[in-house]
Amino acid sequence: INAEYMGNILQFMARGVTTEWEDIHVRLGNYLPREKVPTMEELSTKALDKVEQIDPLKDKDLEELKELEDEFDEEVLKDYKKKRLEELKEEAKKPRFGTVLEINKQEYIAEVTNAPKDVFVVLSLYQDHIIESLKLNLIMEQLSKKHTDVKFVKMTATKCIESFDDFNVPSILIYRNTLVFKQLIPLANFIPVIGISAKSFERLLGTLGVIHLEEESTDEVPKKLQILTAMKKRGKESDEEDRSDEERDTEYASNQVWKYKLKQ
Repeated sequence: INAEYMGNILQFMARGVTTEWEDIHVRLGNYLPREKVPTMEELSTKALDKVEQIDPLKDKDLEELKELEDEFDEEVLKDYKKKRLEELKEEAKKPRFGTVLEINKQEYIAEVTNAPKDVFVVLSLYQDHIIESLKLNLIMEQLSKKHTDVKFVKMTATKCIESFDDFNVPSILIYRNTLVFKQLIPLANFIPVIGISAKSFERLLGTLGVIHLEEESTDEVPKKLQILTAMKKRGKESDEEDRSDEERDTEYASNQVWKYKLKQ
């Protein structure tokens, strides 16, 4: 029996508990030392640190900030309002589209290659006889109204490239600042196109940095932490009887602080 095998067996023993026999063999190099198991206090501290890093005002618009005037310091809200106004001004300067433009070969350079500076152009190469590509065009129409700073364009594949193989339909070409930013040929190499959804295509564009995906709601973070707490509680129930009253009191106090923080 080698040391690695014995070390793996020891992983199934009680967490954080070693015997004198094991300690001797670890020192002699016969067994592998166990990985340190984080305590509930360490897990709680780590979770609390993540909660405290959440900025509750980060994604609030001007109207929402106004409603919070009685809850936050006036100077703090003033800075956030100023920042939001500056962001709105910058947004107003950006070109707006909001639809999917059908183009032909003669319009390609003007509409795709020479699009406005810093604008992403998402070009769909489709064929009328390929259902998945038509569905993708409908999805792009939906996303174009949501992400109006992105230029969505479609073109019959064989009008763009005469020998374009149906096997590669649908395909996506992404341009920015006159250059090809990304080629998704065929799109099926990146996401499933059978039963493609707006969510999956939007997530792909978000991953590529073409569109901005909204961050996970901060309201969901405390919920997930509560679920995590419950899971860990179930996992340690079997060890509860072996713990001292002092240990239980310490963890109870820690949990009360945690619950208080989550309510904030």
